[in-house]
Amino acid sequence: MGADALWPFIEAARAVPVYLLDEAGTIIGWTAGAERIFGYLPAEARGLPLFRLYPRGPRAEQMADDDLRAAAAAGCVRGEVEMCGKADVVVRMERVIEVIREPGGNVAGFHVSMFDSRPAQPAAPDRRLHELNNRLAAILGSAEVLARQLKARPDLAQLCEVIGDSAVSAGEVVRSLAKTAGR
Repeated sequence: MGADALWPFIEAARAVPVYLLDEAGTIIGWTAGAERIFGYLPAEARGLPLFRLYPRGPRAEQMADDDLRAAAAAGCVRGEVEMCGKADVVVRMERVIEVIREPGGNVAGFHVSMFDSRPAQPAAPDRRLHELNNRLAAILGSAEVLARQLKARPDLAQLCEVIGDSAVSAGEVVRSLAKTAGR
C-alpha cells in the first residue's frame, strides 16, 4: 500500500489544519483544514517552502529553519505561533511539529498540525479527531519512508502492509468519531 492510499484517511478529519513537509521543509501534503486556514488550494501549497506560511518579513525564512531544527532535535515542538496565509492575513494558532524519521534515524520529513489556541476549545469529539488525525499523519509519513525504502529492501513490504492495515482501521475510527461529532 502506497502513501497516496493513506492520504484520504487524513483528509477525513477536515476540520484540522494538517500539512506534511519533506526533510527540507517543503510542503508535500495539505488537508482541507489547512486550505481553510491558509487559503491555498492543495495544488498551490504543494512545493511551497514552510517560510511562506510565516508573516512576511526578513526573518521568515530563518524562523522556519529554526523551528524545523528544533523539531528535528527534540522530536516534537509545540507552541503558539503567528502564521500567514495566501491573503497575507495573520492568524495566531497552536502548532505542533513532529519529526518523521527514516529507520536509520535520519529526518525524512515533518508532520505539522494546528489548532485554535483561543480559550473556547473544540468539543471532546473534535479533540479526539485531532489526536487521531495526528496518528494518521504519522502513519502516512512512515508509509512514505517505507515506500522509498521498499525500492532497495523488499523485506519491508510486510511492514508497509501492517501500516496500511492500521491506517484502514484508524480511518474507520475517524469516520465513527466524525459521525458522533455531527459532521
